[in-house]
Order: sequence, then structure tokens, then C-alpha cells
Amino acid sequence: MVYTTNAVESLHMSLRKIIKTRGSFPSEEAALKLLYLALTKVIAKWHTVQNCKQLLNYLETACGERMREAGVRVVSL
Repeated sequence: MVYTTNAVESLHMSLRKIIKTRGSFPSEEAALKLLYLALTKVIAKWHTVQNCKQLLNYLETACGERMREAGVRVVSL
């Protein structure tokens, strides 16, 4: 399950915080550079879903046949 709303709101809050603390920018390029640096900092904090490999392996062993019948592509990790 992916909680996209929380991720989008978190990203927006992080970028907004960076922009508000600066106030004004000398040029559009300076603003874009600041946003780029902020995005690299935020992306470094992102992590994958915990125990994703274990979950996929469990689903493959427990109900792999049903998933294939339903057309779900199962990729072993």
C-alpha cells in the first residue's frame, strides 16, 4: 500500500519551508538551484517499503499460482 497523499504533502512542506526561509531570490536560476538542492536532500531521506522483499517472497510462496492466474506479474527478489 502506498500513501501518496502523505508523500506529496511531505515533499510540498519541505520545499515550502526552504522557500519561505529565503524570502526573495536574485534570479529564477537561483530559486531553481535551491529547489534542486532541497530535492536532493529530501530524496536522500526517502526509503523503500520496509520488508518489501520478505513480503514479495511470502506472496509468491503462499499464493503465487493465484496471482499468475489473475495476471499479476510476480518478480522474485
